[in-house]
Amino acid sequence: MRAVEKKSKIGEPLISVITIVYNGVMDIERTLNSVASQSYKNIEYIVVDGCSTDGTVDVIKKYKNSIDVWVSEKDQGISDAFNKGIKMTSGEYLIFMNCGDIFHSDDVVNNVIPCLLSNPCAVVYGNALVGGKCINTDHSRILLKRFLSNPICHQAVFVPAIIHQSILYDTKYRYSMDFDLWHRLICIEHIPFVKINMIVSDYMVGGITSSIQNLEKVIYEHWLVKQQYLRSENNILELCVIAGKILGAKIKTVFRLVLGDSLYEVMKRKMCAT
Repeated sequence: MRAVEKKSKIGEPLISVITIVYNGVMDIERTLNSVASQSYKNIEYIVVDGCSTDGTVDVIKKYKNSIDVWVSEKDQGISDAFNKGIKMTSGEYLIFMNCGDIFHSDDVVNNVIPCLLSNPCAVVYGNALVGGKCINTDHSRILLKRFLSNPICHQAVFVPAIIHQSILYDTKYRYSMDFDLWHRLICIEHIPFVKINMIVSDYMVGGITSSIQNLEKVIYEHWLVKQQYLRSENNILELCVIAGKILGAKIKTVFRLVLGDSLYEVMKRKMCAT
């Protein structure tokens, strides 16, 4: 049920923030509090819960006065939950801030508004803090055939609603739904992307796509996306590249399992410093 009907005002576009969560009782409150604490007040907040059983719904209810729409029901996976949230929005711009993720500061949305107003038909994105490190995002890397990392953090992207409501996430992807979306918007729809030089979000490492155990699956799905939009004539070379990346992911997984997370991170920092 929608609490109060909200609308855009002159100079104050309605921003729809969507959070999806499933059994995230330990992390959901930091996200709910982050959205509720934004200094920009023309925000529509939508929470899509996948029928959690661990007390997540009780935490959501604590913030019911800050949430415009929330549902708790089963879905067909992350992409389906994303699409469900998009269909509930009535704002001009959409951004996802999923369970455990937070806006970098209370003034982020307010500081992004001038760029949104100046680029009404563009996807506007910024940087993200991942594991305490600022990730300098760059959408132009999408066009690099062998670049298999996601060059844009999902939680640092503002997409015009008129675009997102007509171009939903492809539910066939379990890990690469946003990677696929960026390729569609850039390569097929030719939507302009505008970079704003600020940290938009603090991304919580540990989700399904950032898990070390899922690395090879993520890389493989990313490669499938690349083949769909930037097909190479030299598929043998491309297969060698993906095989090498999957092997590297497997080696990382083994090292992490053997050494443990703490020792693995220490070793990785030492290797990066040399």
